[in-house]
Amino acid sequence: MKGTRRMAVVINDFEVLPEAAPAARQDAAASGHASDQPPPPEPRVVQEALRALHEQALRTWAH
Repeated sequence: MKGTRRMAVVINDFEVLPEAAPAARQDAAASGHASDQPPPPEPRVVQEALRALHEQALRTWAH
């Protein structure tokens, strides 16, 4: 599907992204650039994300 634009769809707190086309995945794998990978998140960021998920689970359970 060349020329089609893909948009992210946000449902509540979840962001659903379309999968990359198989050709795009193969091109990315063939390039082999290690710099394409984002750096790992800092522990503080992971803790904040886990806390937010826990709070969301508690709010969902309360309903």
